[in-house]
Amino acid sequence: SITYSQNGNENYEQKVTTTIEVNDTNSGIETETLKYILTKDKEAEPNISIENGKELTIESLTGEYYVIVKVCDKVGNCKKEMSEVYHLDNELPNIVYSQNGNREYAKSHETKVEVSDNHNDIETIKYIVTTNKEDIPSEEITNGETIKLENISGTYYVIVEACDKAGNCKKEVSNLFNLDNKKPSVTIDTNGNSTYVKSVSTKITVNDNQNNLDENTLKY
Repeated sequence: SITYSQNGNENYEQKVTTTIEVNDTNSGIETETLKYILTKDKEAEPNISIENGKELTIESLTGEYYVIVKVCDKVGNCKKEMSEVYHLDNELPNIVYSQNGNREYAKSHETKVEVSDNHNDIETIKYIVTTNKEDIPSEEITNGETIKLENISGTYYVIVEACDKAGNCKKEVSNLFNLDNKKPSVTIDTNGNSTYVKSVSTKITVNDNQNNLDENTLKY
């Protein structure tokens, strides 16, 4: 007889452990014949030796796998046993921004965040709008939600971290978003006078730290 302590699993997991135990009530097991294989192919032949009662850890794989065991007793009776399917997921979620940064400064931008996973459901999605690429997302968001960047000035990243139900997490940093909500500065060189004179001249200088000025709007 061949038994698995965990015979397959229903939900995708990062790793699974199962103990293989074989017994024979008559002549006993020929231990040298006990072999197994971890495979997607149901017809594969076991070729890896394993000790009776040894715990087998299945990890670092993605997809549907089987453990197939073969063993013989001391008089030559052999049995081949296939486990139920093990669902394994070690792939990271996929994160896509509808607008991934921008070159031109604008007062506001928005980007839609969509997360997908080939094998598992998404457990959590968090984001942060920041100037530091190393920041950790902290605000929860739903899949397909739009993030709005507004009322801020400078260059900003959107950082999203998504985890699936198996515990695979991915952090995705967007390209830079350029935002400008600061008014231009206006400097009047001679700004008024306290003594009456026949005429006055003054120089007007206009600057903007983050954007080009629209010269057509400059009026006095």
